[in-house]
Amino acid sequence: MSINFLRLNSLGRSQGRNIAAALAYLTREELEDRRTGLVYDYEKRGGLIGKGTLFPELEKGGWTVREKTFSRQEKEEFCFAVEVKETRKNGRLAKEVLVAIPVELDREKQIELARNFAEKLVERYRVGAFWAIHEPPKGGDSRNIHLHILLTTRVIEANGSLGEKVRALDAKSEMECMKKIWKELANEMLPEEKKLVEVKKDPLAEPKLPHLGRKATWYERQTGQKSRKRMEYEALVEKWQTCISELKELKRQRQELERQWAEQKLKQEQEEYKEKYQVFSAMKEMINHVDNPLIGIGTEKEIILPDKTLTLGELRQYSLKILEQNFVAVCRQIGEDLNRRISELPPEMGELISRPIGEIERIASTDLIDLITEVRALEKVAQQEQERQREEQEKLRRERPPSKRKDTPKKSRKDRNALELELE
Repeated sequence: MSINFLRLNSLGRSQGRNIAAALAYLTREELEDRRTGLVYDYEKRGGLIGKGTLFPELEKGGWTVREKTFSRQEKEEFCFAVEVKETRKNGRLAKEVLVAIPVELDREKQIELARNFAEKLVERYRVGAFWAIHEPPKGGDSRNIHLHILLTTRVIEANGSLGEKVRALDAKSEMECMKKIWKELANEMLPEEKKLVEVKKDPLAEPKLPHLGRKATWYERQTGQKSRKRMEYEALVEKWQTCISELKELKRQRQELERQWAEQKLKQEQEEYKEKYQVFSAMKEMINHVDNPLIGIGTEKEIILPDKTLTLGELRQYSLKILEQNFVAVCRQIGEDLNRRISELPPEMGELISRPIGEIERIASTDLIDLITEVRALEKVAQQEQERQREEQEKLRRERPPSKRKDTPKKSRKDRNALELELE
């Protein structure tokens, strides 16, 4: 059940209303408006379930709420006092609260709930309250059991007279406060599955039929034709349906654009990932062809660089620019290694290199791999040539006959001294 069906209306002279007529309709009685002399008789209207009157009273402990029993004369005098107190031609004579009574409650609990709610309002604003529960009108919804509360717009003084205006009743926020009070009181009596809940308004929901009021309802029942308010409502619904159709079309177009954008973004991400993977694979392939202590392959999915380790699983997190920078750095290190290795080759083999040494850092990765293979092959040839020359030298050394040597007798010390004297 919803608690949204709670209205707070003003009863004012500008609407052509008077409090005597409103109170007579509320209590289903006959009352005279002493200001105009008109008599309003609603005794035969019927449909009254329960009614009551609550007024604040000042006691020793403070203000309290008491049930009042007013005679017809006292009610007429009170209505005249209200009319006299409000001197302006557009003065607001009373506030009317209209709220739906839960049909899940029996008659006794409905009356108890209505009295408790009226009592809370009297305590909150220190005003007088006339309340009554009405049955659904003939031909209407059988569940439309509703409560009317007529509140004075001025506080009730200790002597029962009307005092200052209650400005809080003019604030829009008071509607929410009344709904909150009503919800708490009703939920204390309702079973768990029937408790009142706050319904959030959907801004795109179909407009609900507004409260037609007595005049529009009477006109439709008497003539069988639509009232002006109902025709305005139907025109509003038609306009709402047009707006909803346009909104759905705009929503469909937006979803289509979002889908196209998502596909384009996915395609760009896939192309970018493909480029990243190509750089990663080219880097890994080059590293596989060189022996450098600073770089290498940790696993099939890792490239170990001097300052970081590139992982294939985190490839999407790396930017293409970073990968290309690392690729250039790896090429530079490989180029330095190749320069060193080429310089260590024999001069005649260094001249067999297909590319100049100065262009190593600027050639394509595939050509660089070919150059690495070429240098590795020349290194192997140079090593084989060195081994062959070493074997030939060893073979010549073993095949050469021993050299003839003349054995000269050792000279004695005496002979050496004599020789030195002759030389002098």
